[in-house]
Amino acid sequence: MRTVNIFLMSSLLAAAAGCQPGGSVDVRAIKEVVADGLSVRIEIPKRDFTVGDEFIVKLTARNTTSRPIKIDARTGTPVYVRLRRHTGVGWEEIKTYPQADVMAVNPWTLKARAERNFLVRLKVEPDWPTGEVLELTGELNSRPEAAPGVTITARLLPPPEK
Repeated sequence: MRTVNIFLMSSLLAAAAGCQPGGSVDVRAIKEVVADGLSVRIEIPKRDFTVGDEFIVKLTARNTTSRPIKIDARTGTPVYVRLRRHTGVGWEEIKTYPQADVMAVNPWTLKARAERNFLVRLKVEPDWPTGEVLELTGELNSRPEAAPGVTITARLLPPPEK
């Protein structure tokens, strides 16, 4: 398994946008994991959220091989997004999205060199832990070996204006 980290630093974004140092720039987060010819990439628009924020998690599945990859989805959901918190010794799953699932086997195939995007809309709920580091992971149904994760924070109130 190969992991690729892609982090866009706020200072680079600020410089590219012509912002002065100390300005507020949201930083999107991207991470990709490749396992057995299957690349899964997670992308979110920023890392710092407030309870009530809604955002899109984009998962991209890409076949890096010259042969089809069969995805043996055991339910009707093609992808899962998981919210986890760090316990000091590892990550503990708090929530899985979607929260409801159709219990019907739904296998599909990703053709050679093909790519497929999935969009999952999330809302930072009041029961999400606040003031600590959380992780969002994304995976294809039945393919947990390729599950990239990005760290985020959630807070009760938005940061104060400068």
